[in-house]
Amino acid sequence: MTQPWHVCRRLRLVALALALMLGLSVLTINIVPPTTPSDATHVLATPTEHAPANESETKPSPIKVQEASTATGTAGNLLAAEKHESSVEPQEERFITFYTHSGFQNQLIQVENALMLAWYTNRTLLLPRALLGKPFGWSPLSQLQLEHLLHEKLANGINTARCAALHAEMKQWALECPDPTTYTLMPYNELFSFDWVKKHIRVRMREEIDDIWMEKELGLKKAGVKGVNGSYVDGDVRFFNGTTRYDWRIFDDPTDFRSQRKYEARLDVTELRSFPERLLHFGSLFGTGKMPIRDPLHFEFLRKLRRSLIYSHPIVLGSAKSVVERMGGAGRFVGLHVRWVKKKSWGCEW
Repeated sequence: MTQPWHVCRRLRLVALALALMLGLSVLTINIVPPTTPSDATHVLATPTEHAPANESETKPSPIKVQEASTATGTAGNLLAAEKHESSVEPQEERFITFYTHSGFQNQLIQVENALMLAWYTNRTLLLPRALLGKPFGWSPLSQLQLEHLLHEKLANGINTARCAALHAEMKQWALECPDPTTYTLMPYNELFSFDWVKKHIRVRMREEIDDIWMEKELGLKKAGVKGVNGSYVDGDVRFFNGTTRYDWRIFDDPTDFRSQRKYEARLDVTELRSFPERLLHFGSLFGTGKMPIRDPLHFEFLRKLRRSLIYSHPIVLGSAKSVVERMGGAGRFVGLHVRWVKKKSWGCEW
């Protein structure tokens, strides 16, 4: 039965009042003025899905990837030391990369997962630039690469020449040339402090997306293998081409048989370490639950990583300072993020 409009309005007001009361109670009980300015500028809060947990154990389905040599040791033993191997010969250096997509916060989730994978596998992370402005969503690996290529701007700040060169590919995926005035690209190390990250993980900003840059700058060559769904090898590169944004769930412990949940398949860190290809190239690394952690050492590293990713761009810091001052100063207010989803309950549309 549908409730009268005035009853629904009262119910909505009651729900909003309860949410505000809850927020104020948390503010009254728990708020402590930050000891340093950086305490208020952490990029990501710790989602519970990463924390060591006792999920129901179920036997996973087999991994559909091409075979690789067997890894030696366990992830915990291999990752006992915090610092990475800082000196690697260029011809021996191995890399890992991915394509970002979606809104800025979702991009940050992918960056966090990528940094953890680079640390797990002792590979150099090739980090694409941040897309600020109008985003594009998830798509299969080849389309994600095309989206990135179309969004790359020339020195004059436009991308029409690139769009013209990729007209056939755009037609295949029914894509339009993005308006260069609706977005900009910026390296993540210009937005955030990477001081702590650089002490533990090798990171190189991926200046260009195309294969020519990869071969010229890094000596990575492809053999022209036709891409397929799943994991496949093309020259120096092992690609992970998922058919959904929730493709692989990656476990830090090979004996962890927790559920894959909404993910299609599983990968283990020990398996990723065993792949000999110089570059591991993922399509998407999206998902807060993509990389469940069982080893306390790994979770502690993730905690430190999150606390280190602090906004450092002067415009962002200046804007944040202005907002904080208008709200009464640090420690004088609480933020409440409400996500409203339309659905019917109690005879009302919410």
